[in-house]
This record gives sequence, C-alpha cells and structure tokens, in this order.
Amino acid sequence: MAALALPGLALAHGGGSFTANATTATIDVDGTLNDGEWADAEPRTVAFGSFGNGTVRFLRKGGDLYVGVVIDDSLAGLSPSFDIFFDFSGID
Repeated sequence: MAALALPGLALAHGGGSFTANATTATIDVDGTLNDGEWADAEPRTVAFGSFGNGTVRFLRKGGDLYVGVVIDDSLAGLSPSFDIFFDFSGID
C-alpha cells in the first residue's frame, strides 16, 4: 500500500477513472485491507495480464491518498512488489 498526497480522482491510461472516497477513519498502513477503515473504499477489479486479476481500492483523508492493492498471483515468489506511478502531464 502507498500513502500519497494527491487529489481524490485517479485516471488510468487505459481509460476510465477511479474516485477515492473520503473517510474520517484512522487508516493503518499495515498490509491489511479487510479492516473497517477500508469499508468506504469501492473495490475495483483490474487485470494484470499474466499475473492474473487484482483488486484496487482508493481512499482519501484530508490531502492524503491511500491506495490498497491485492493481486491474486500464485507465482509471486519470495519478494513480490508493486509500483504505482502518477502521470501529471496534461494536468493544469
């Protein structure tokens, strides 16, 4: 999971957009997305090619954006990783 300070809307290059719902809950960045603090985050299914499908959730609290991702990858190995990149080109 990543905690970043950004507005509450995420746009994907492949089309579509994701809205980060606001929350007042205390968000613990602990690797668990089943907790009550994620109850307001709408789960979105995302295809990761040969890695399978995953679920992405966005939440915002104040000026912070929280992104929670679960990827169903049975071949992740000993050190799985996930990167998030933000592209601000074309944003005024």
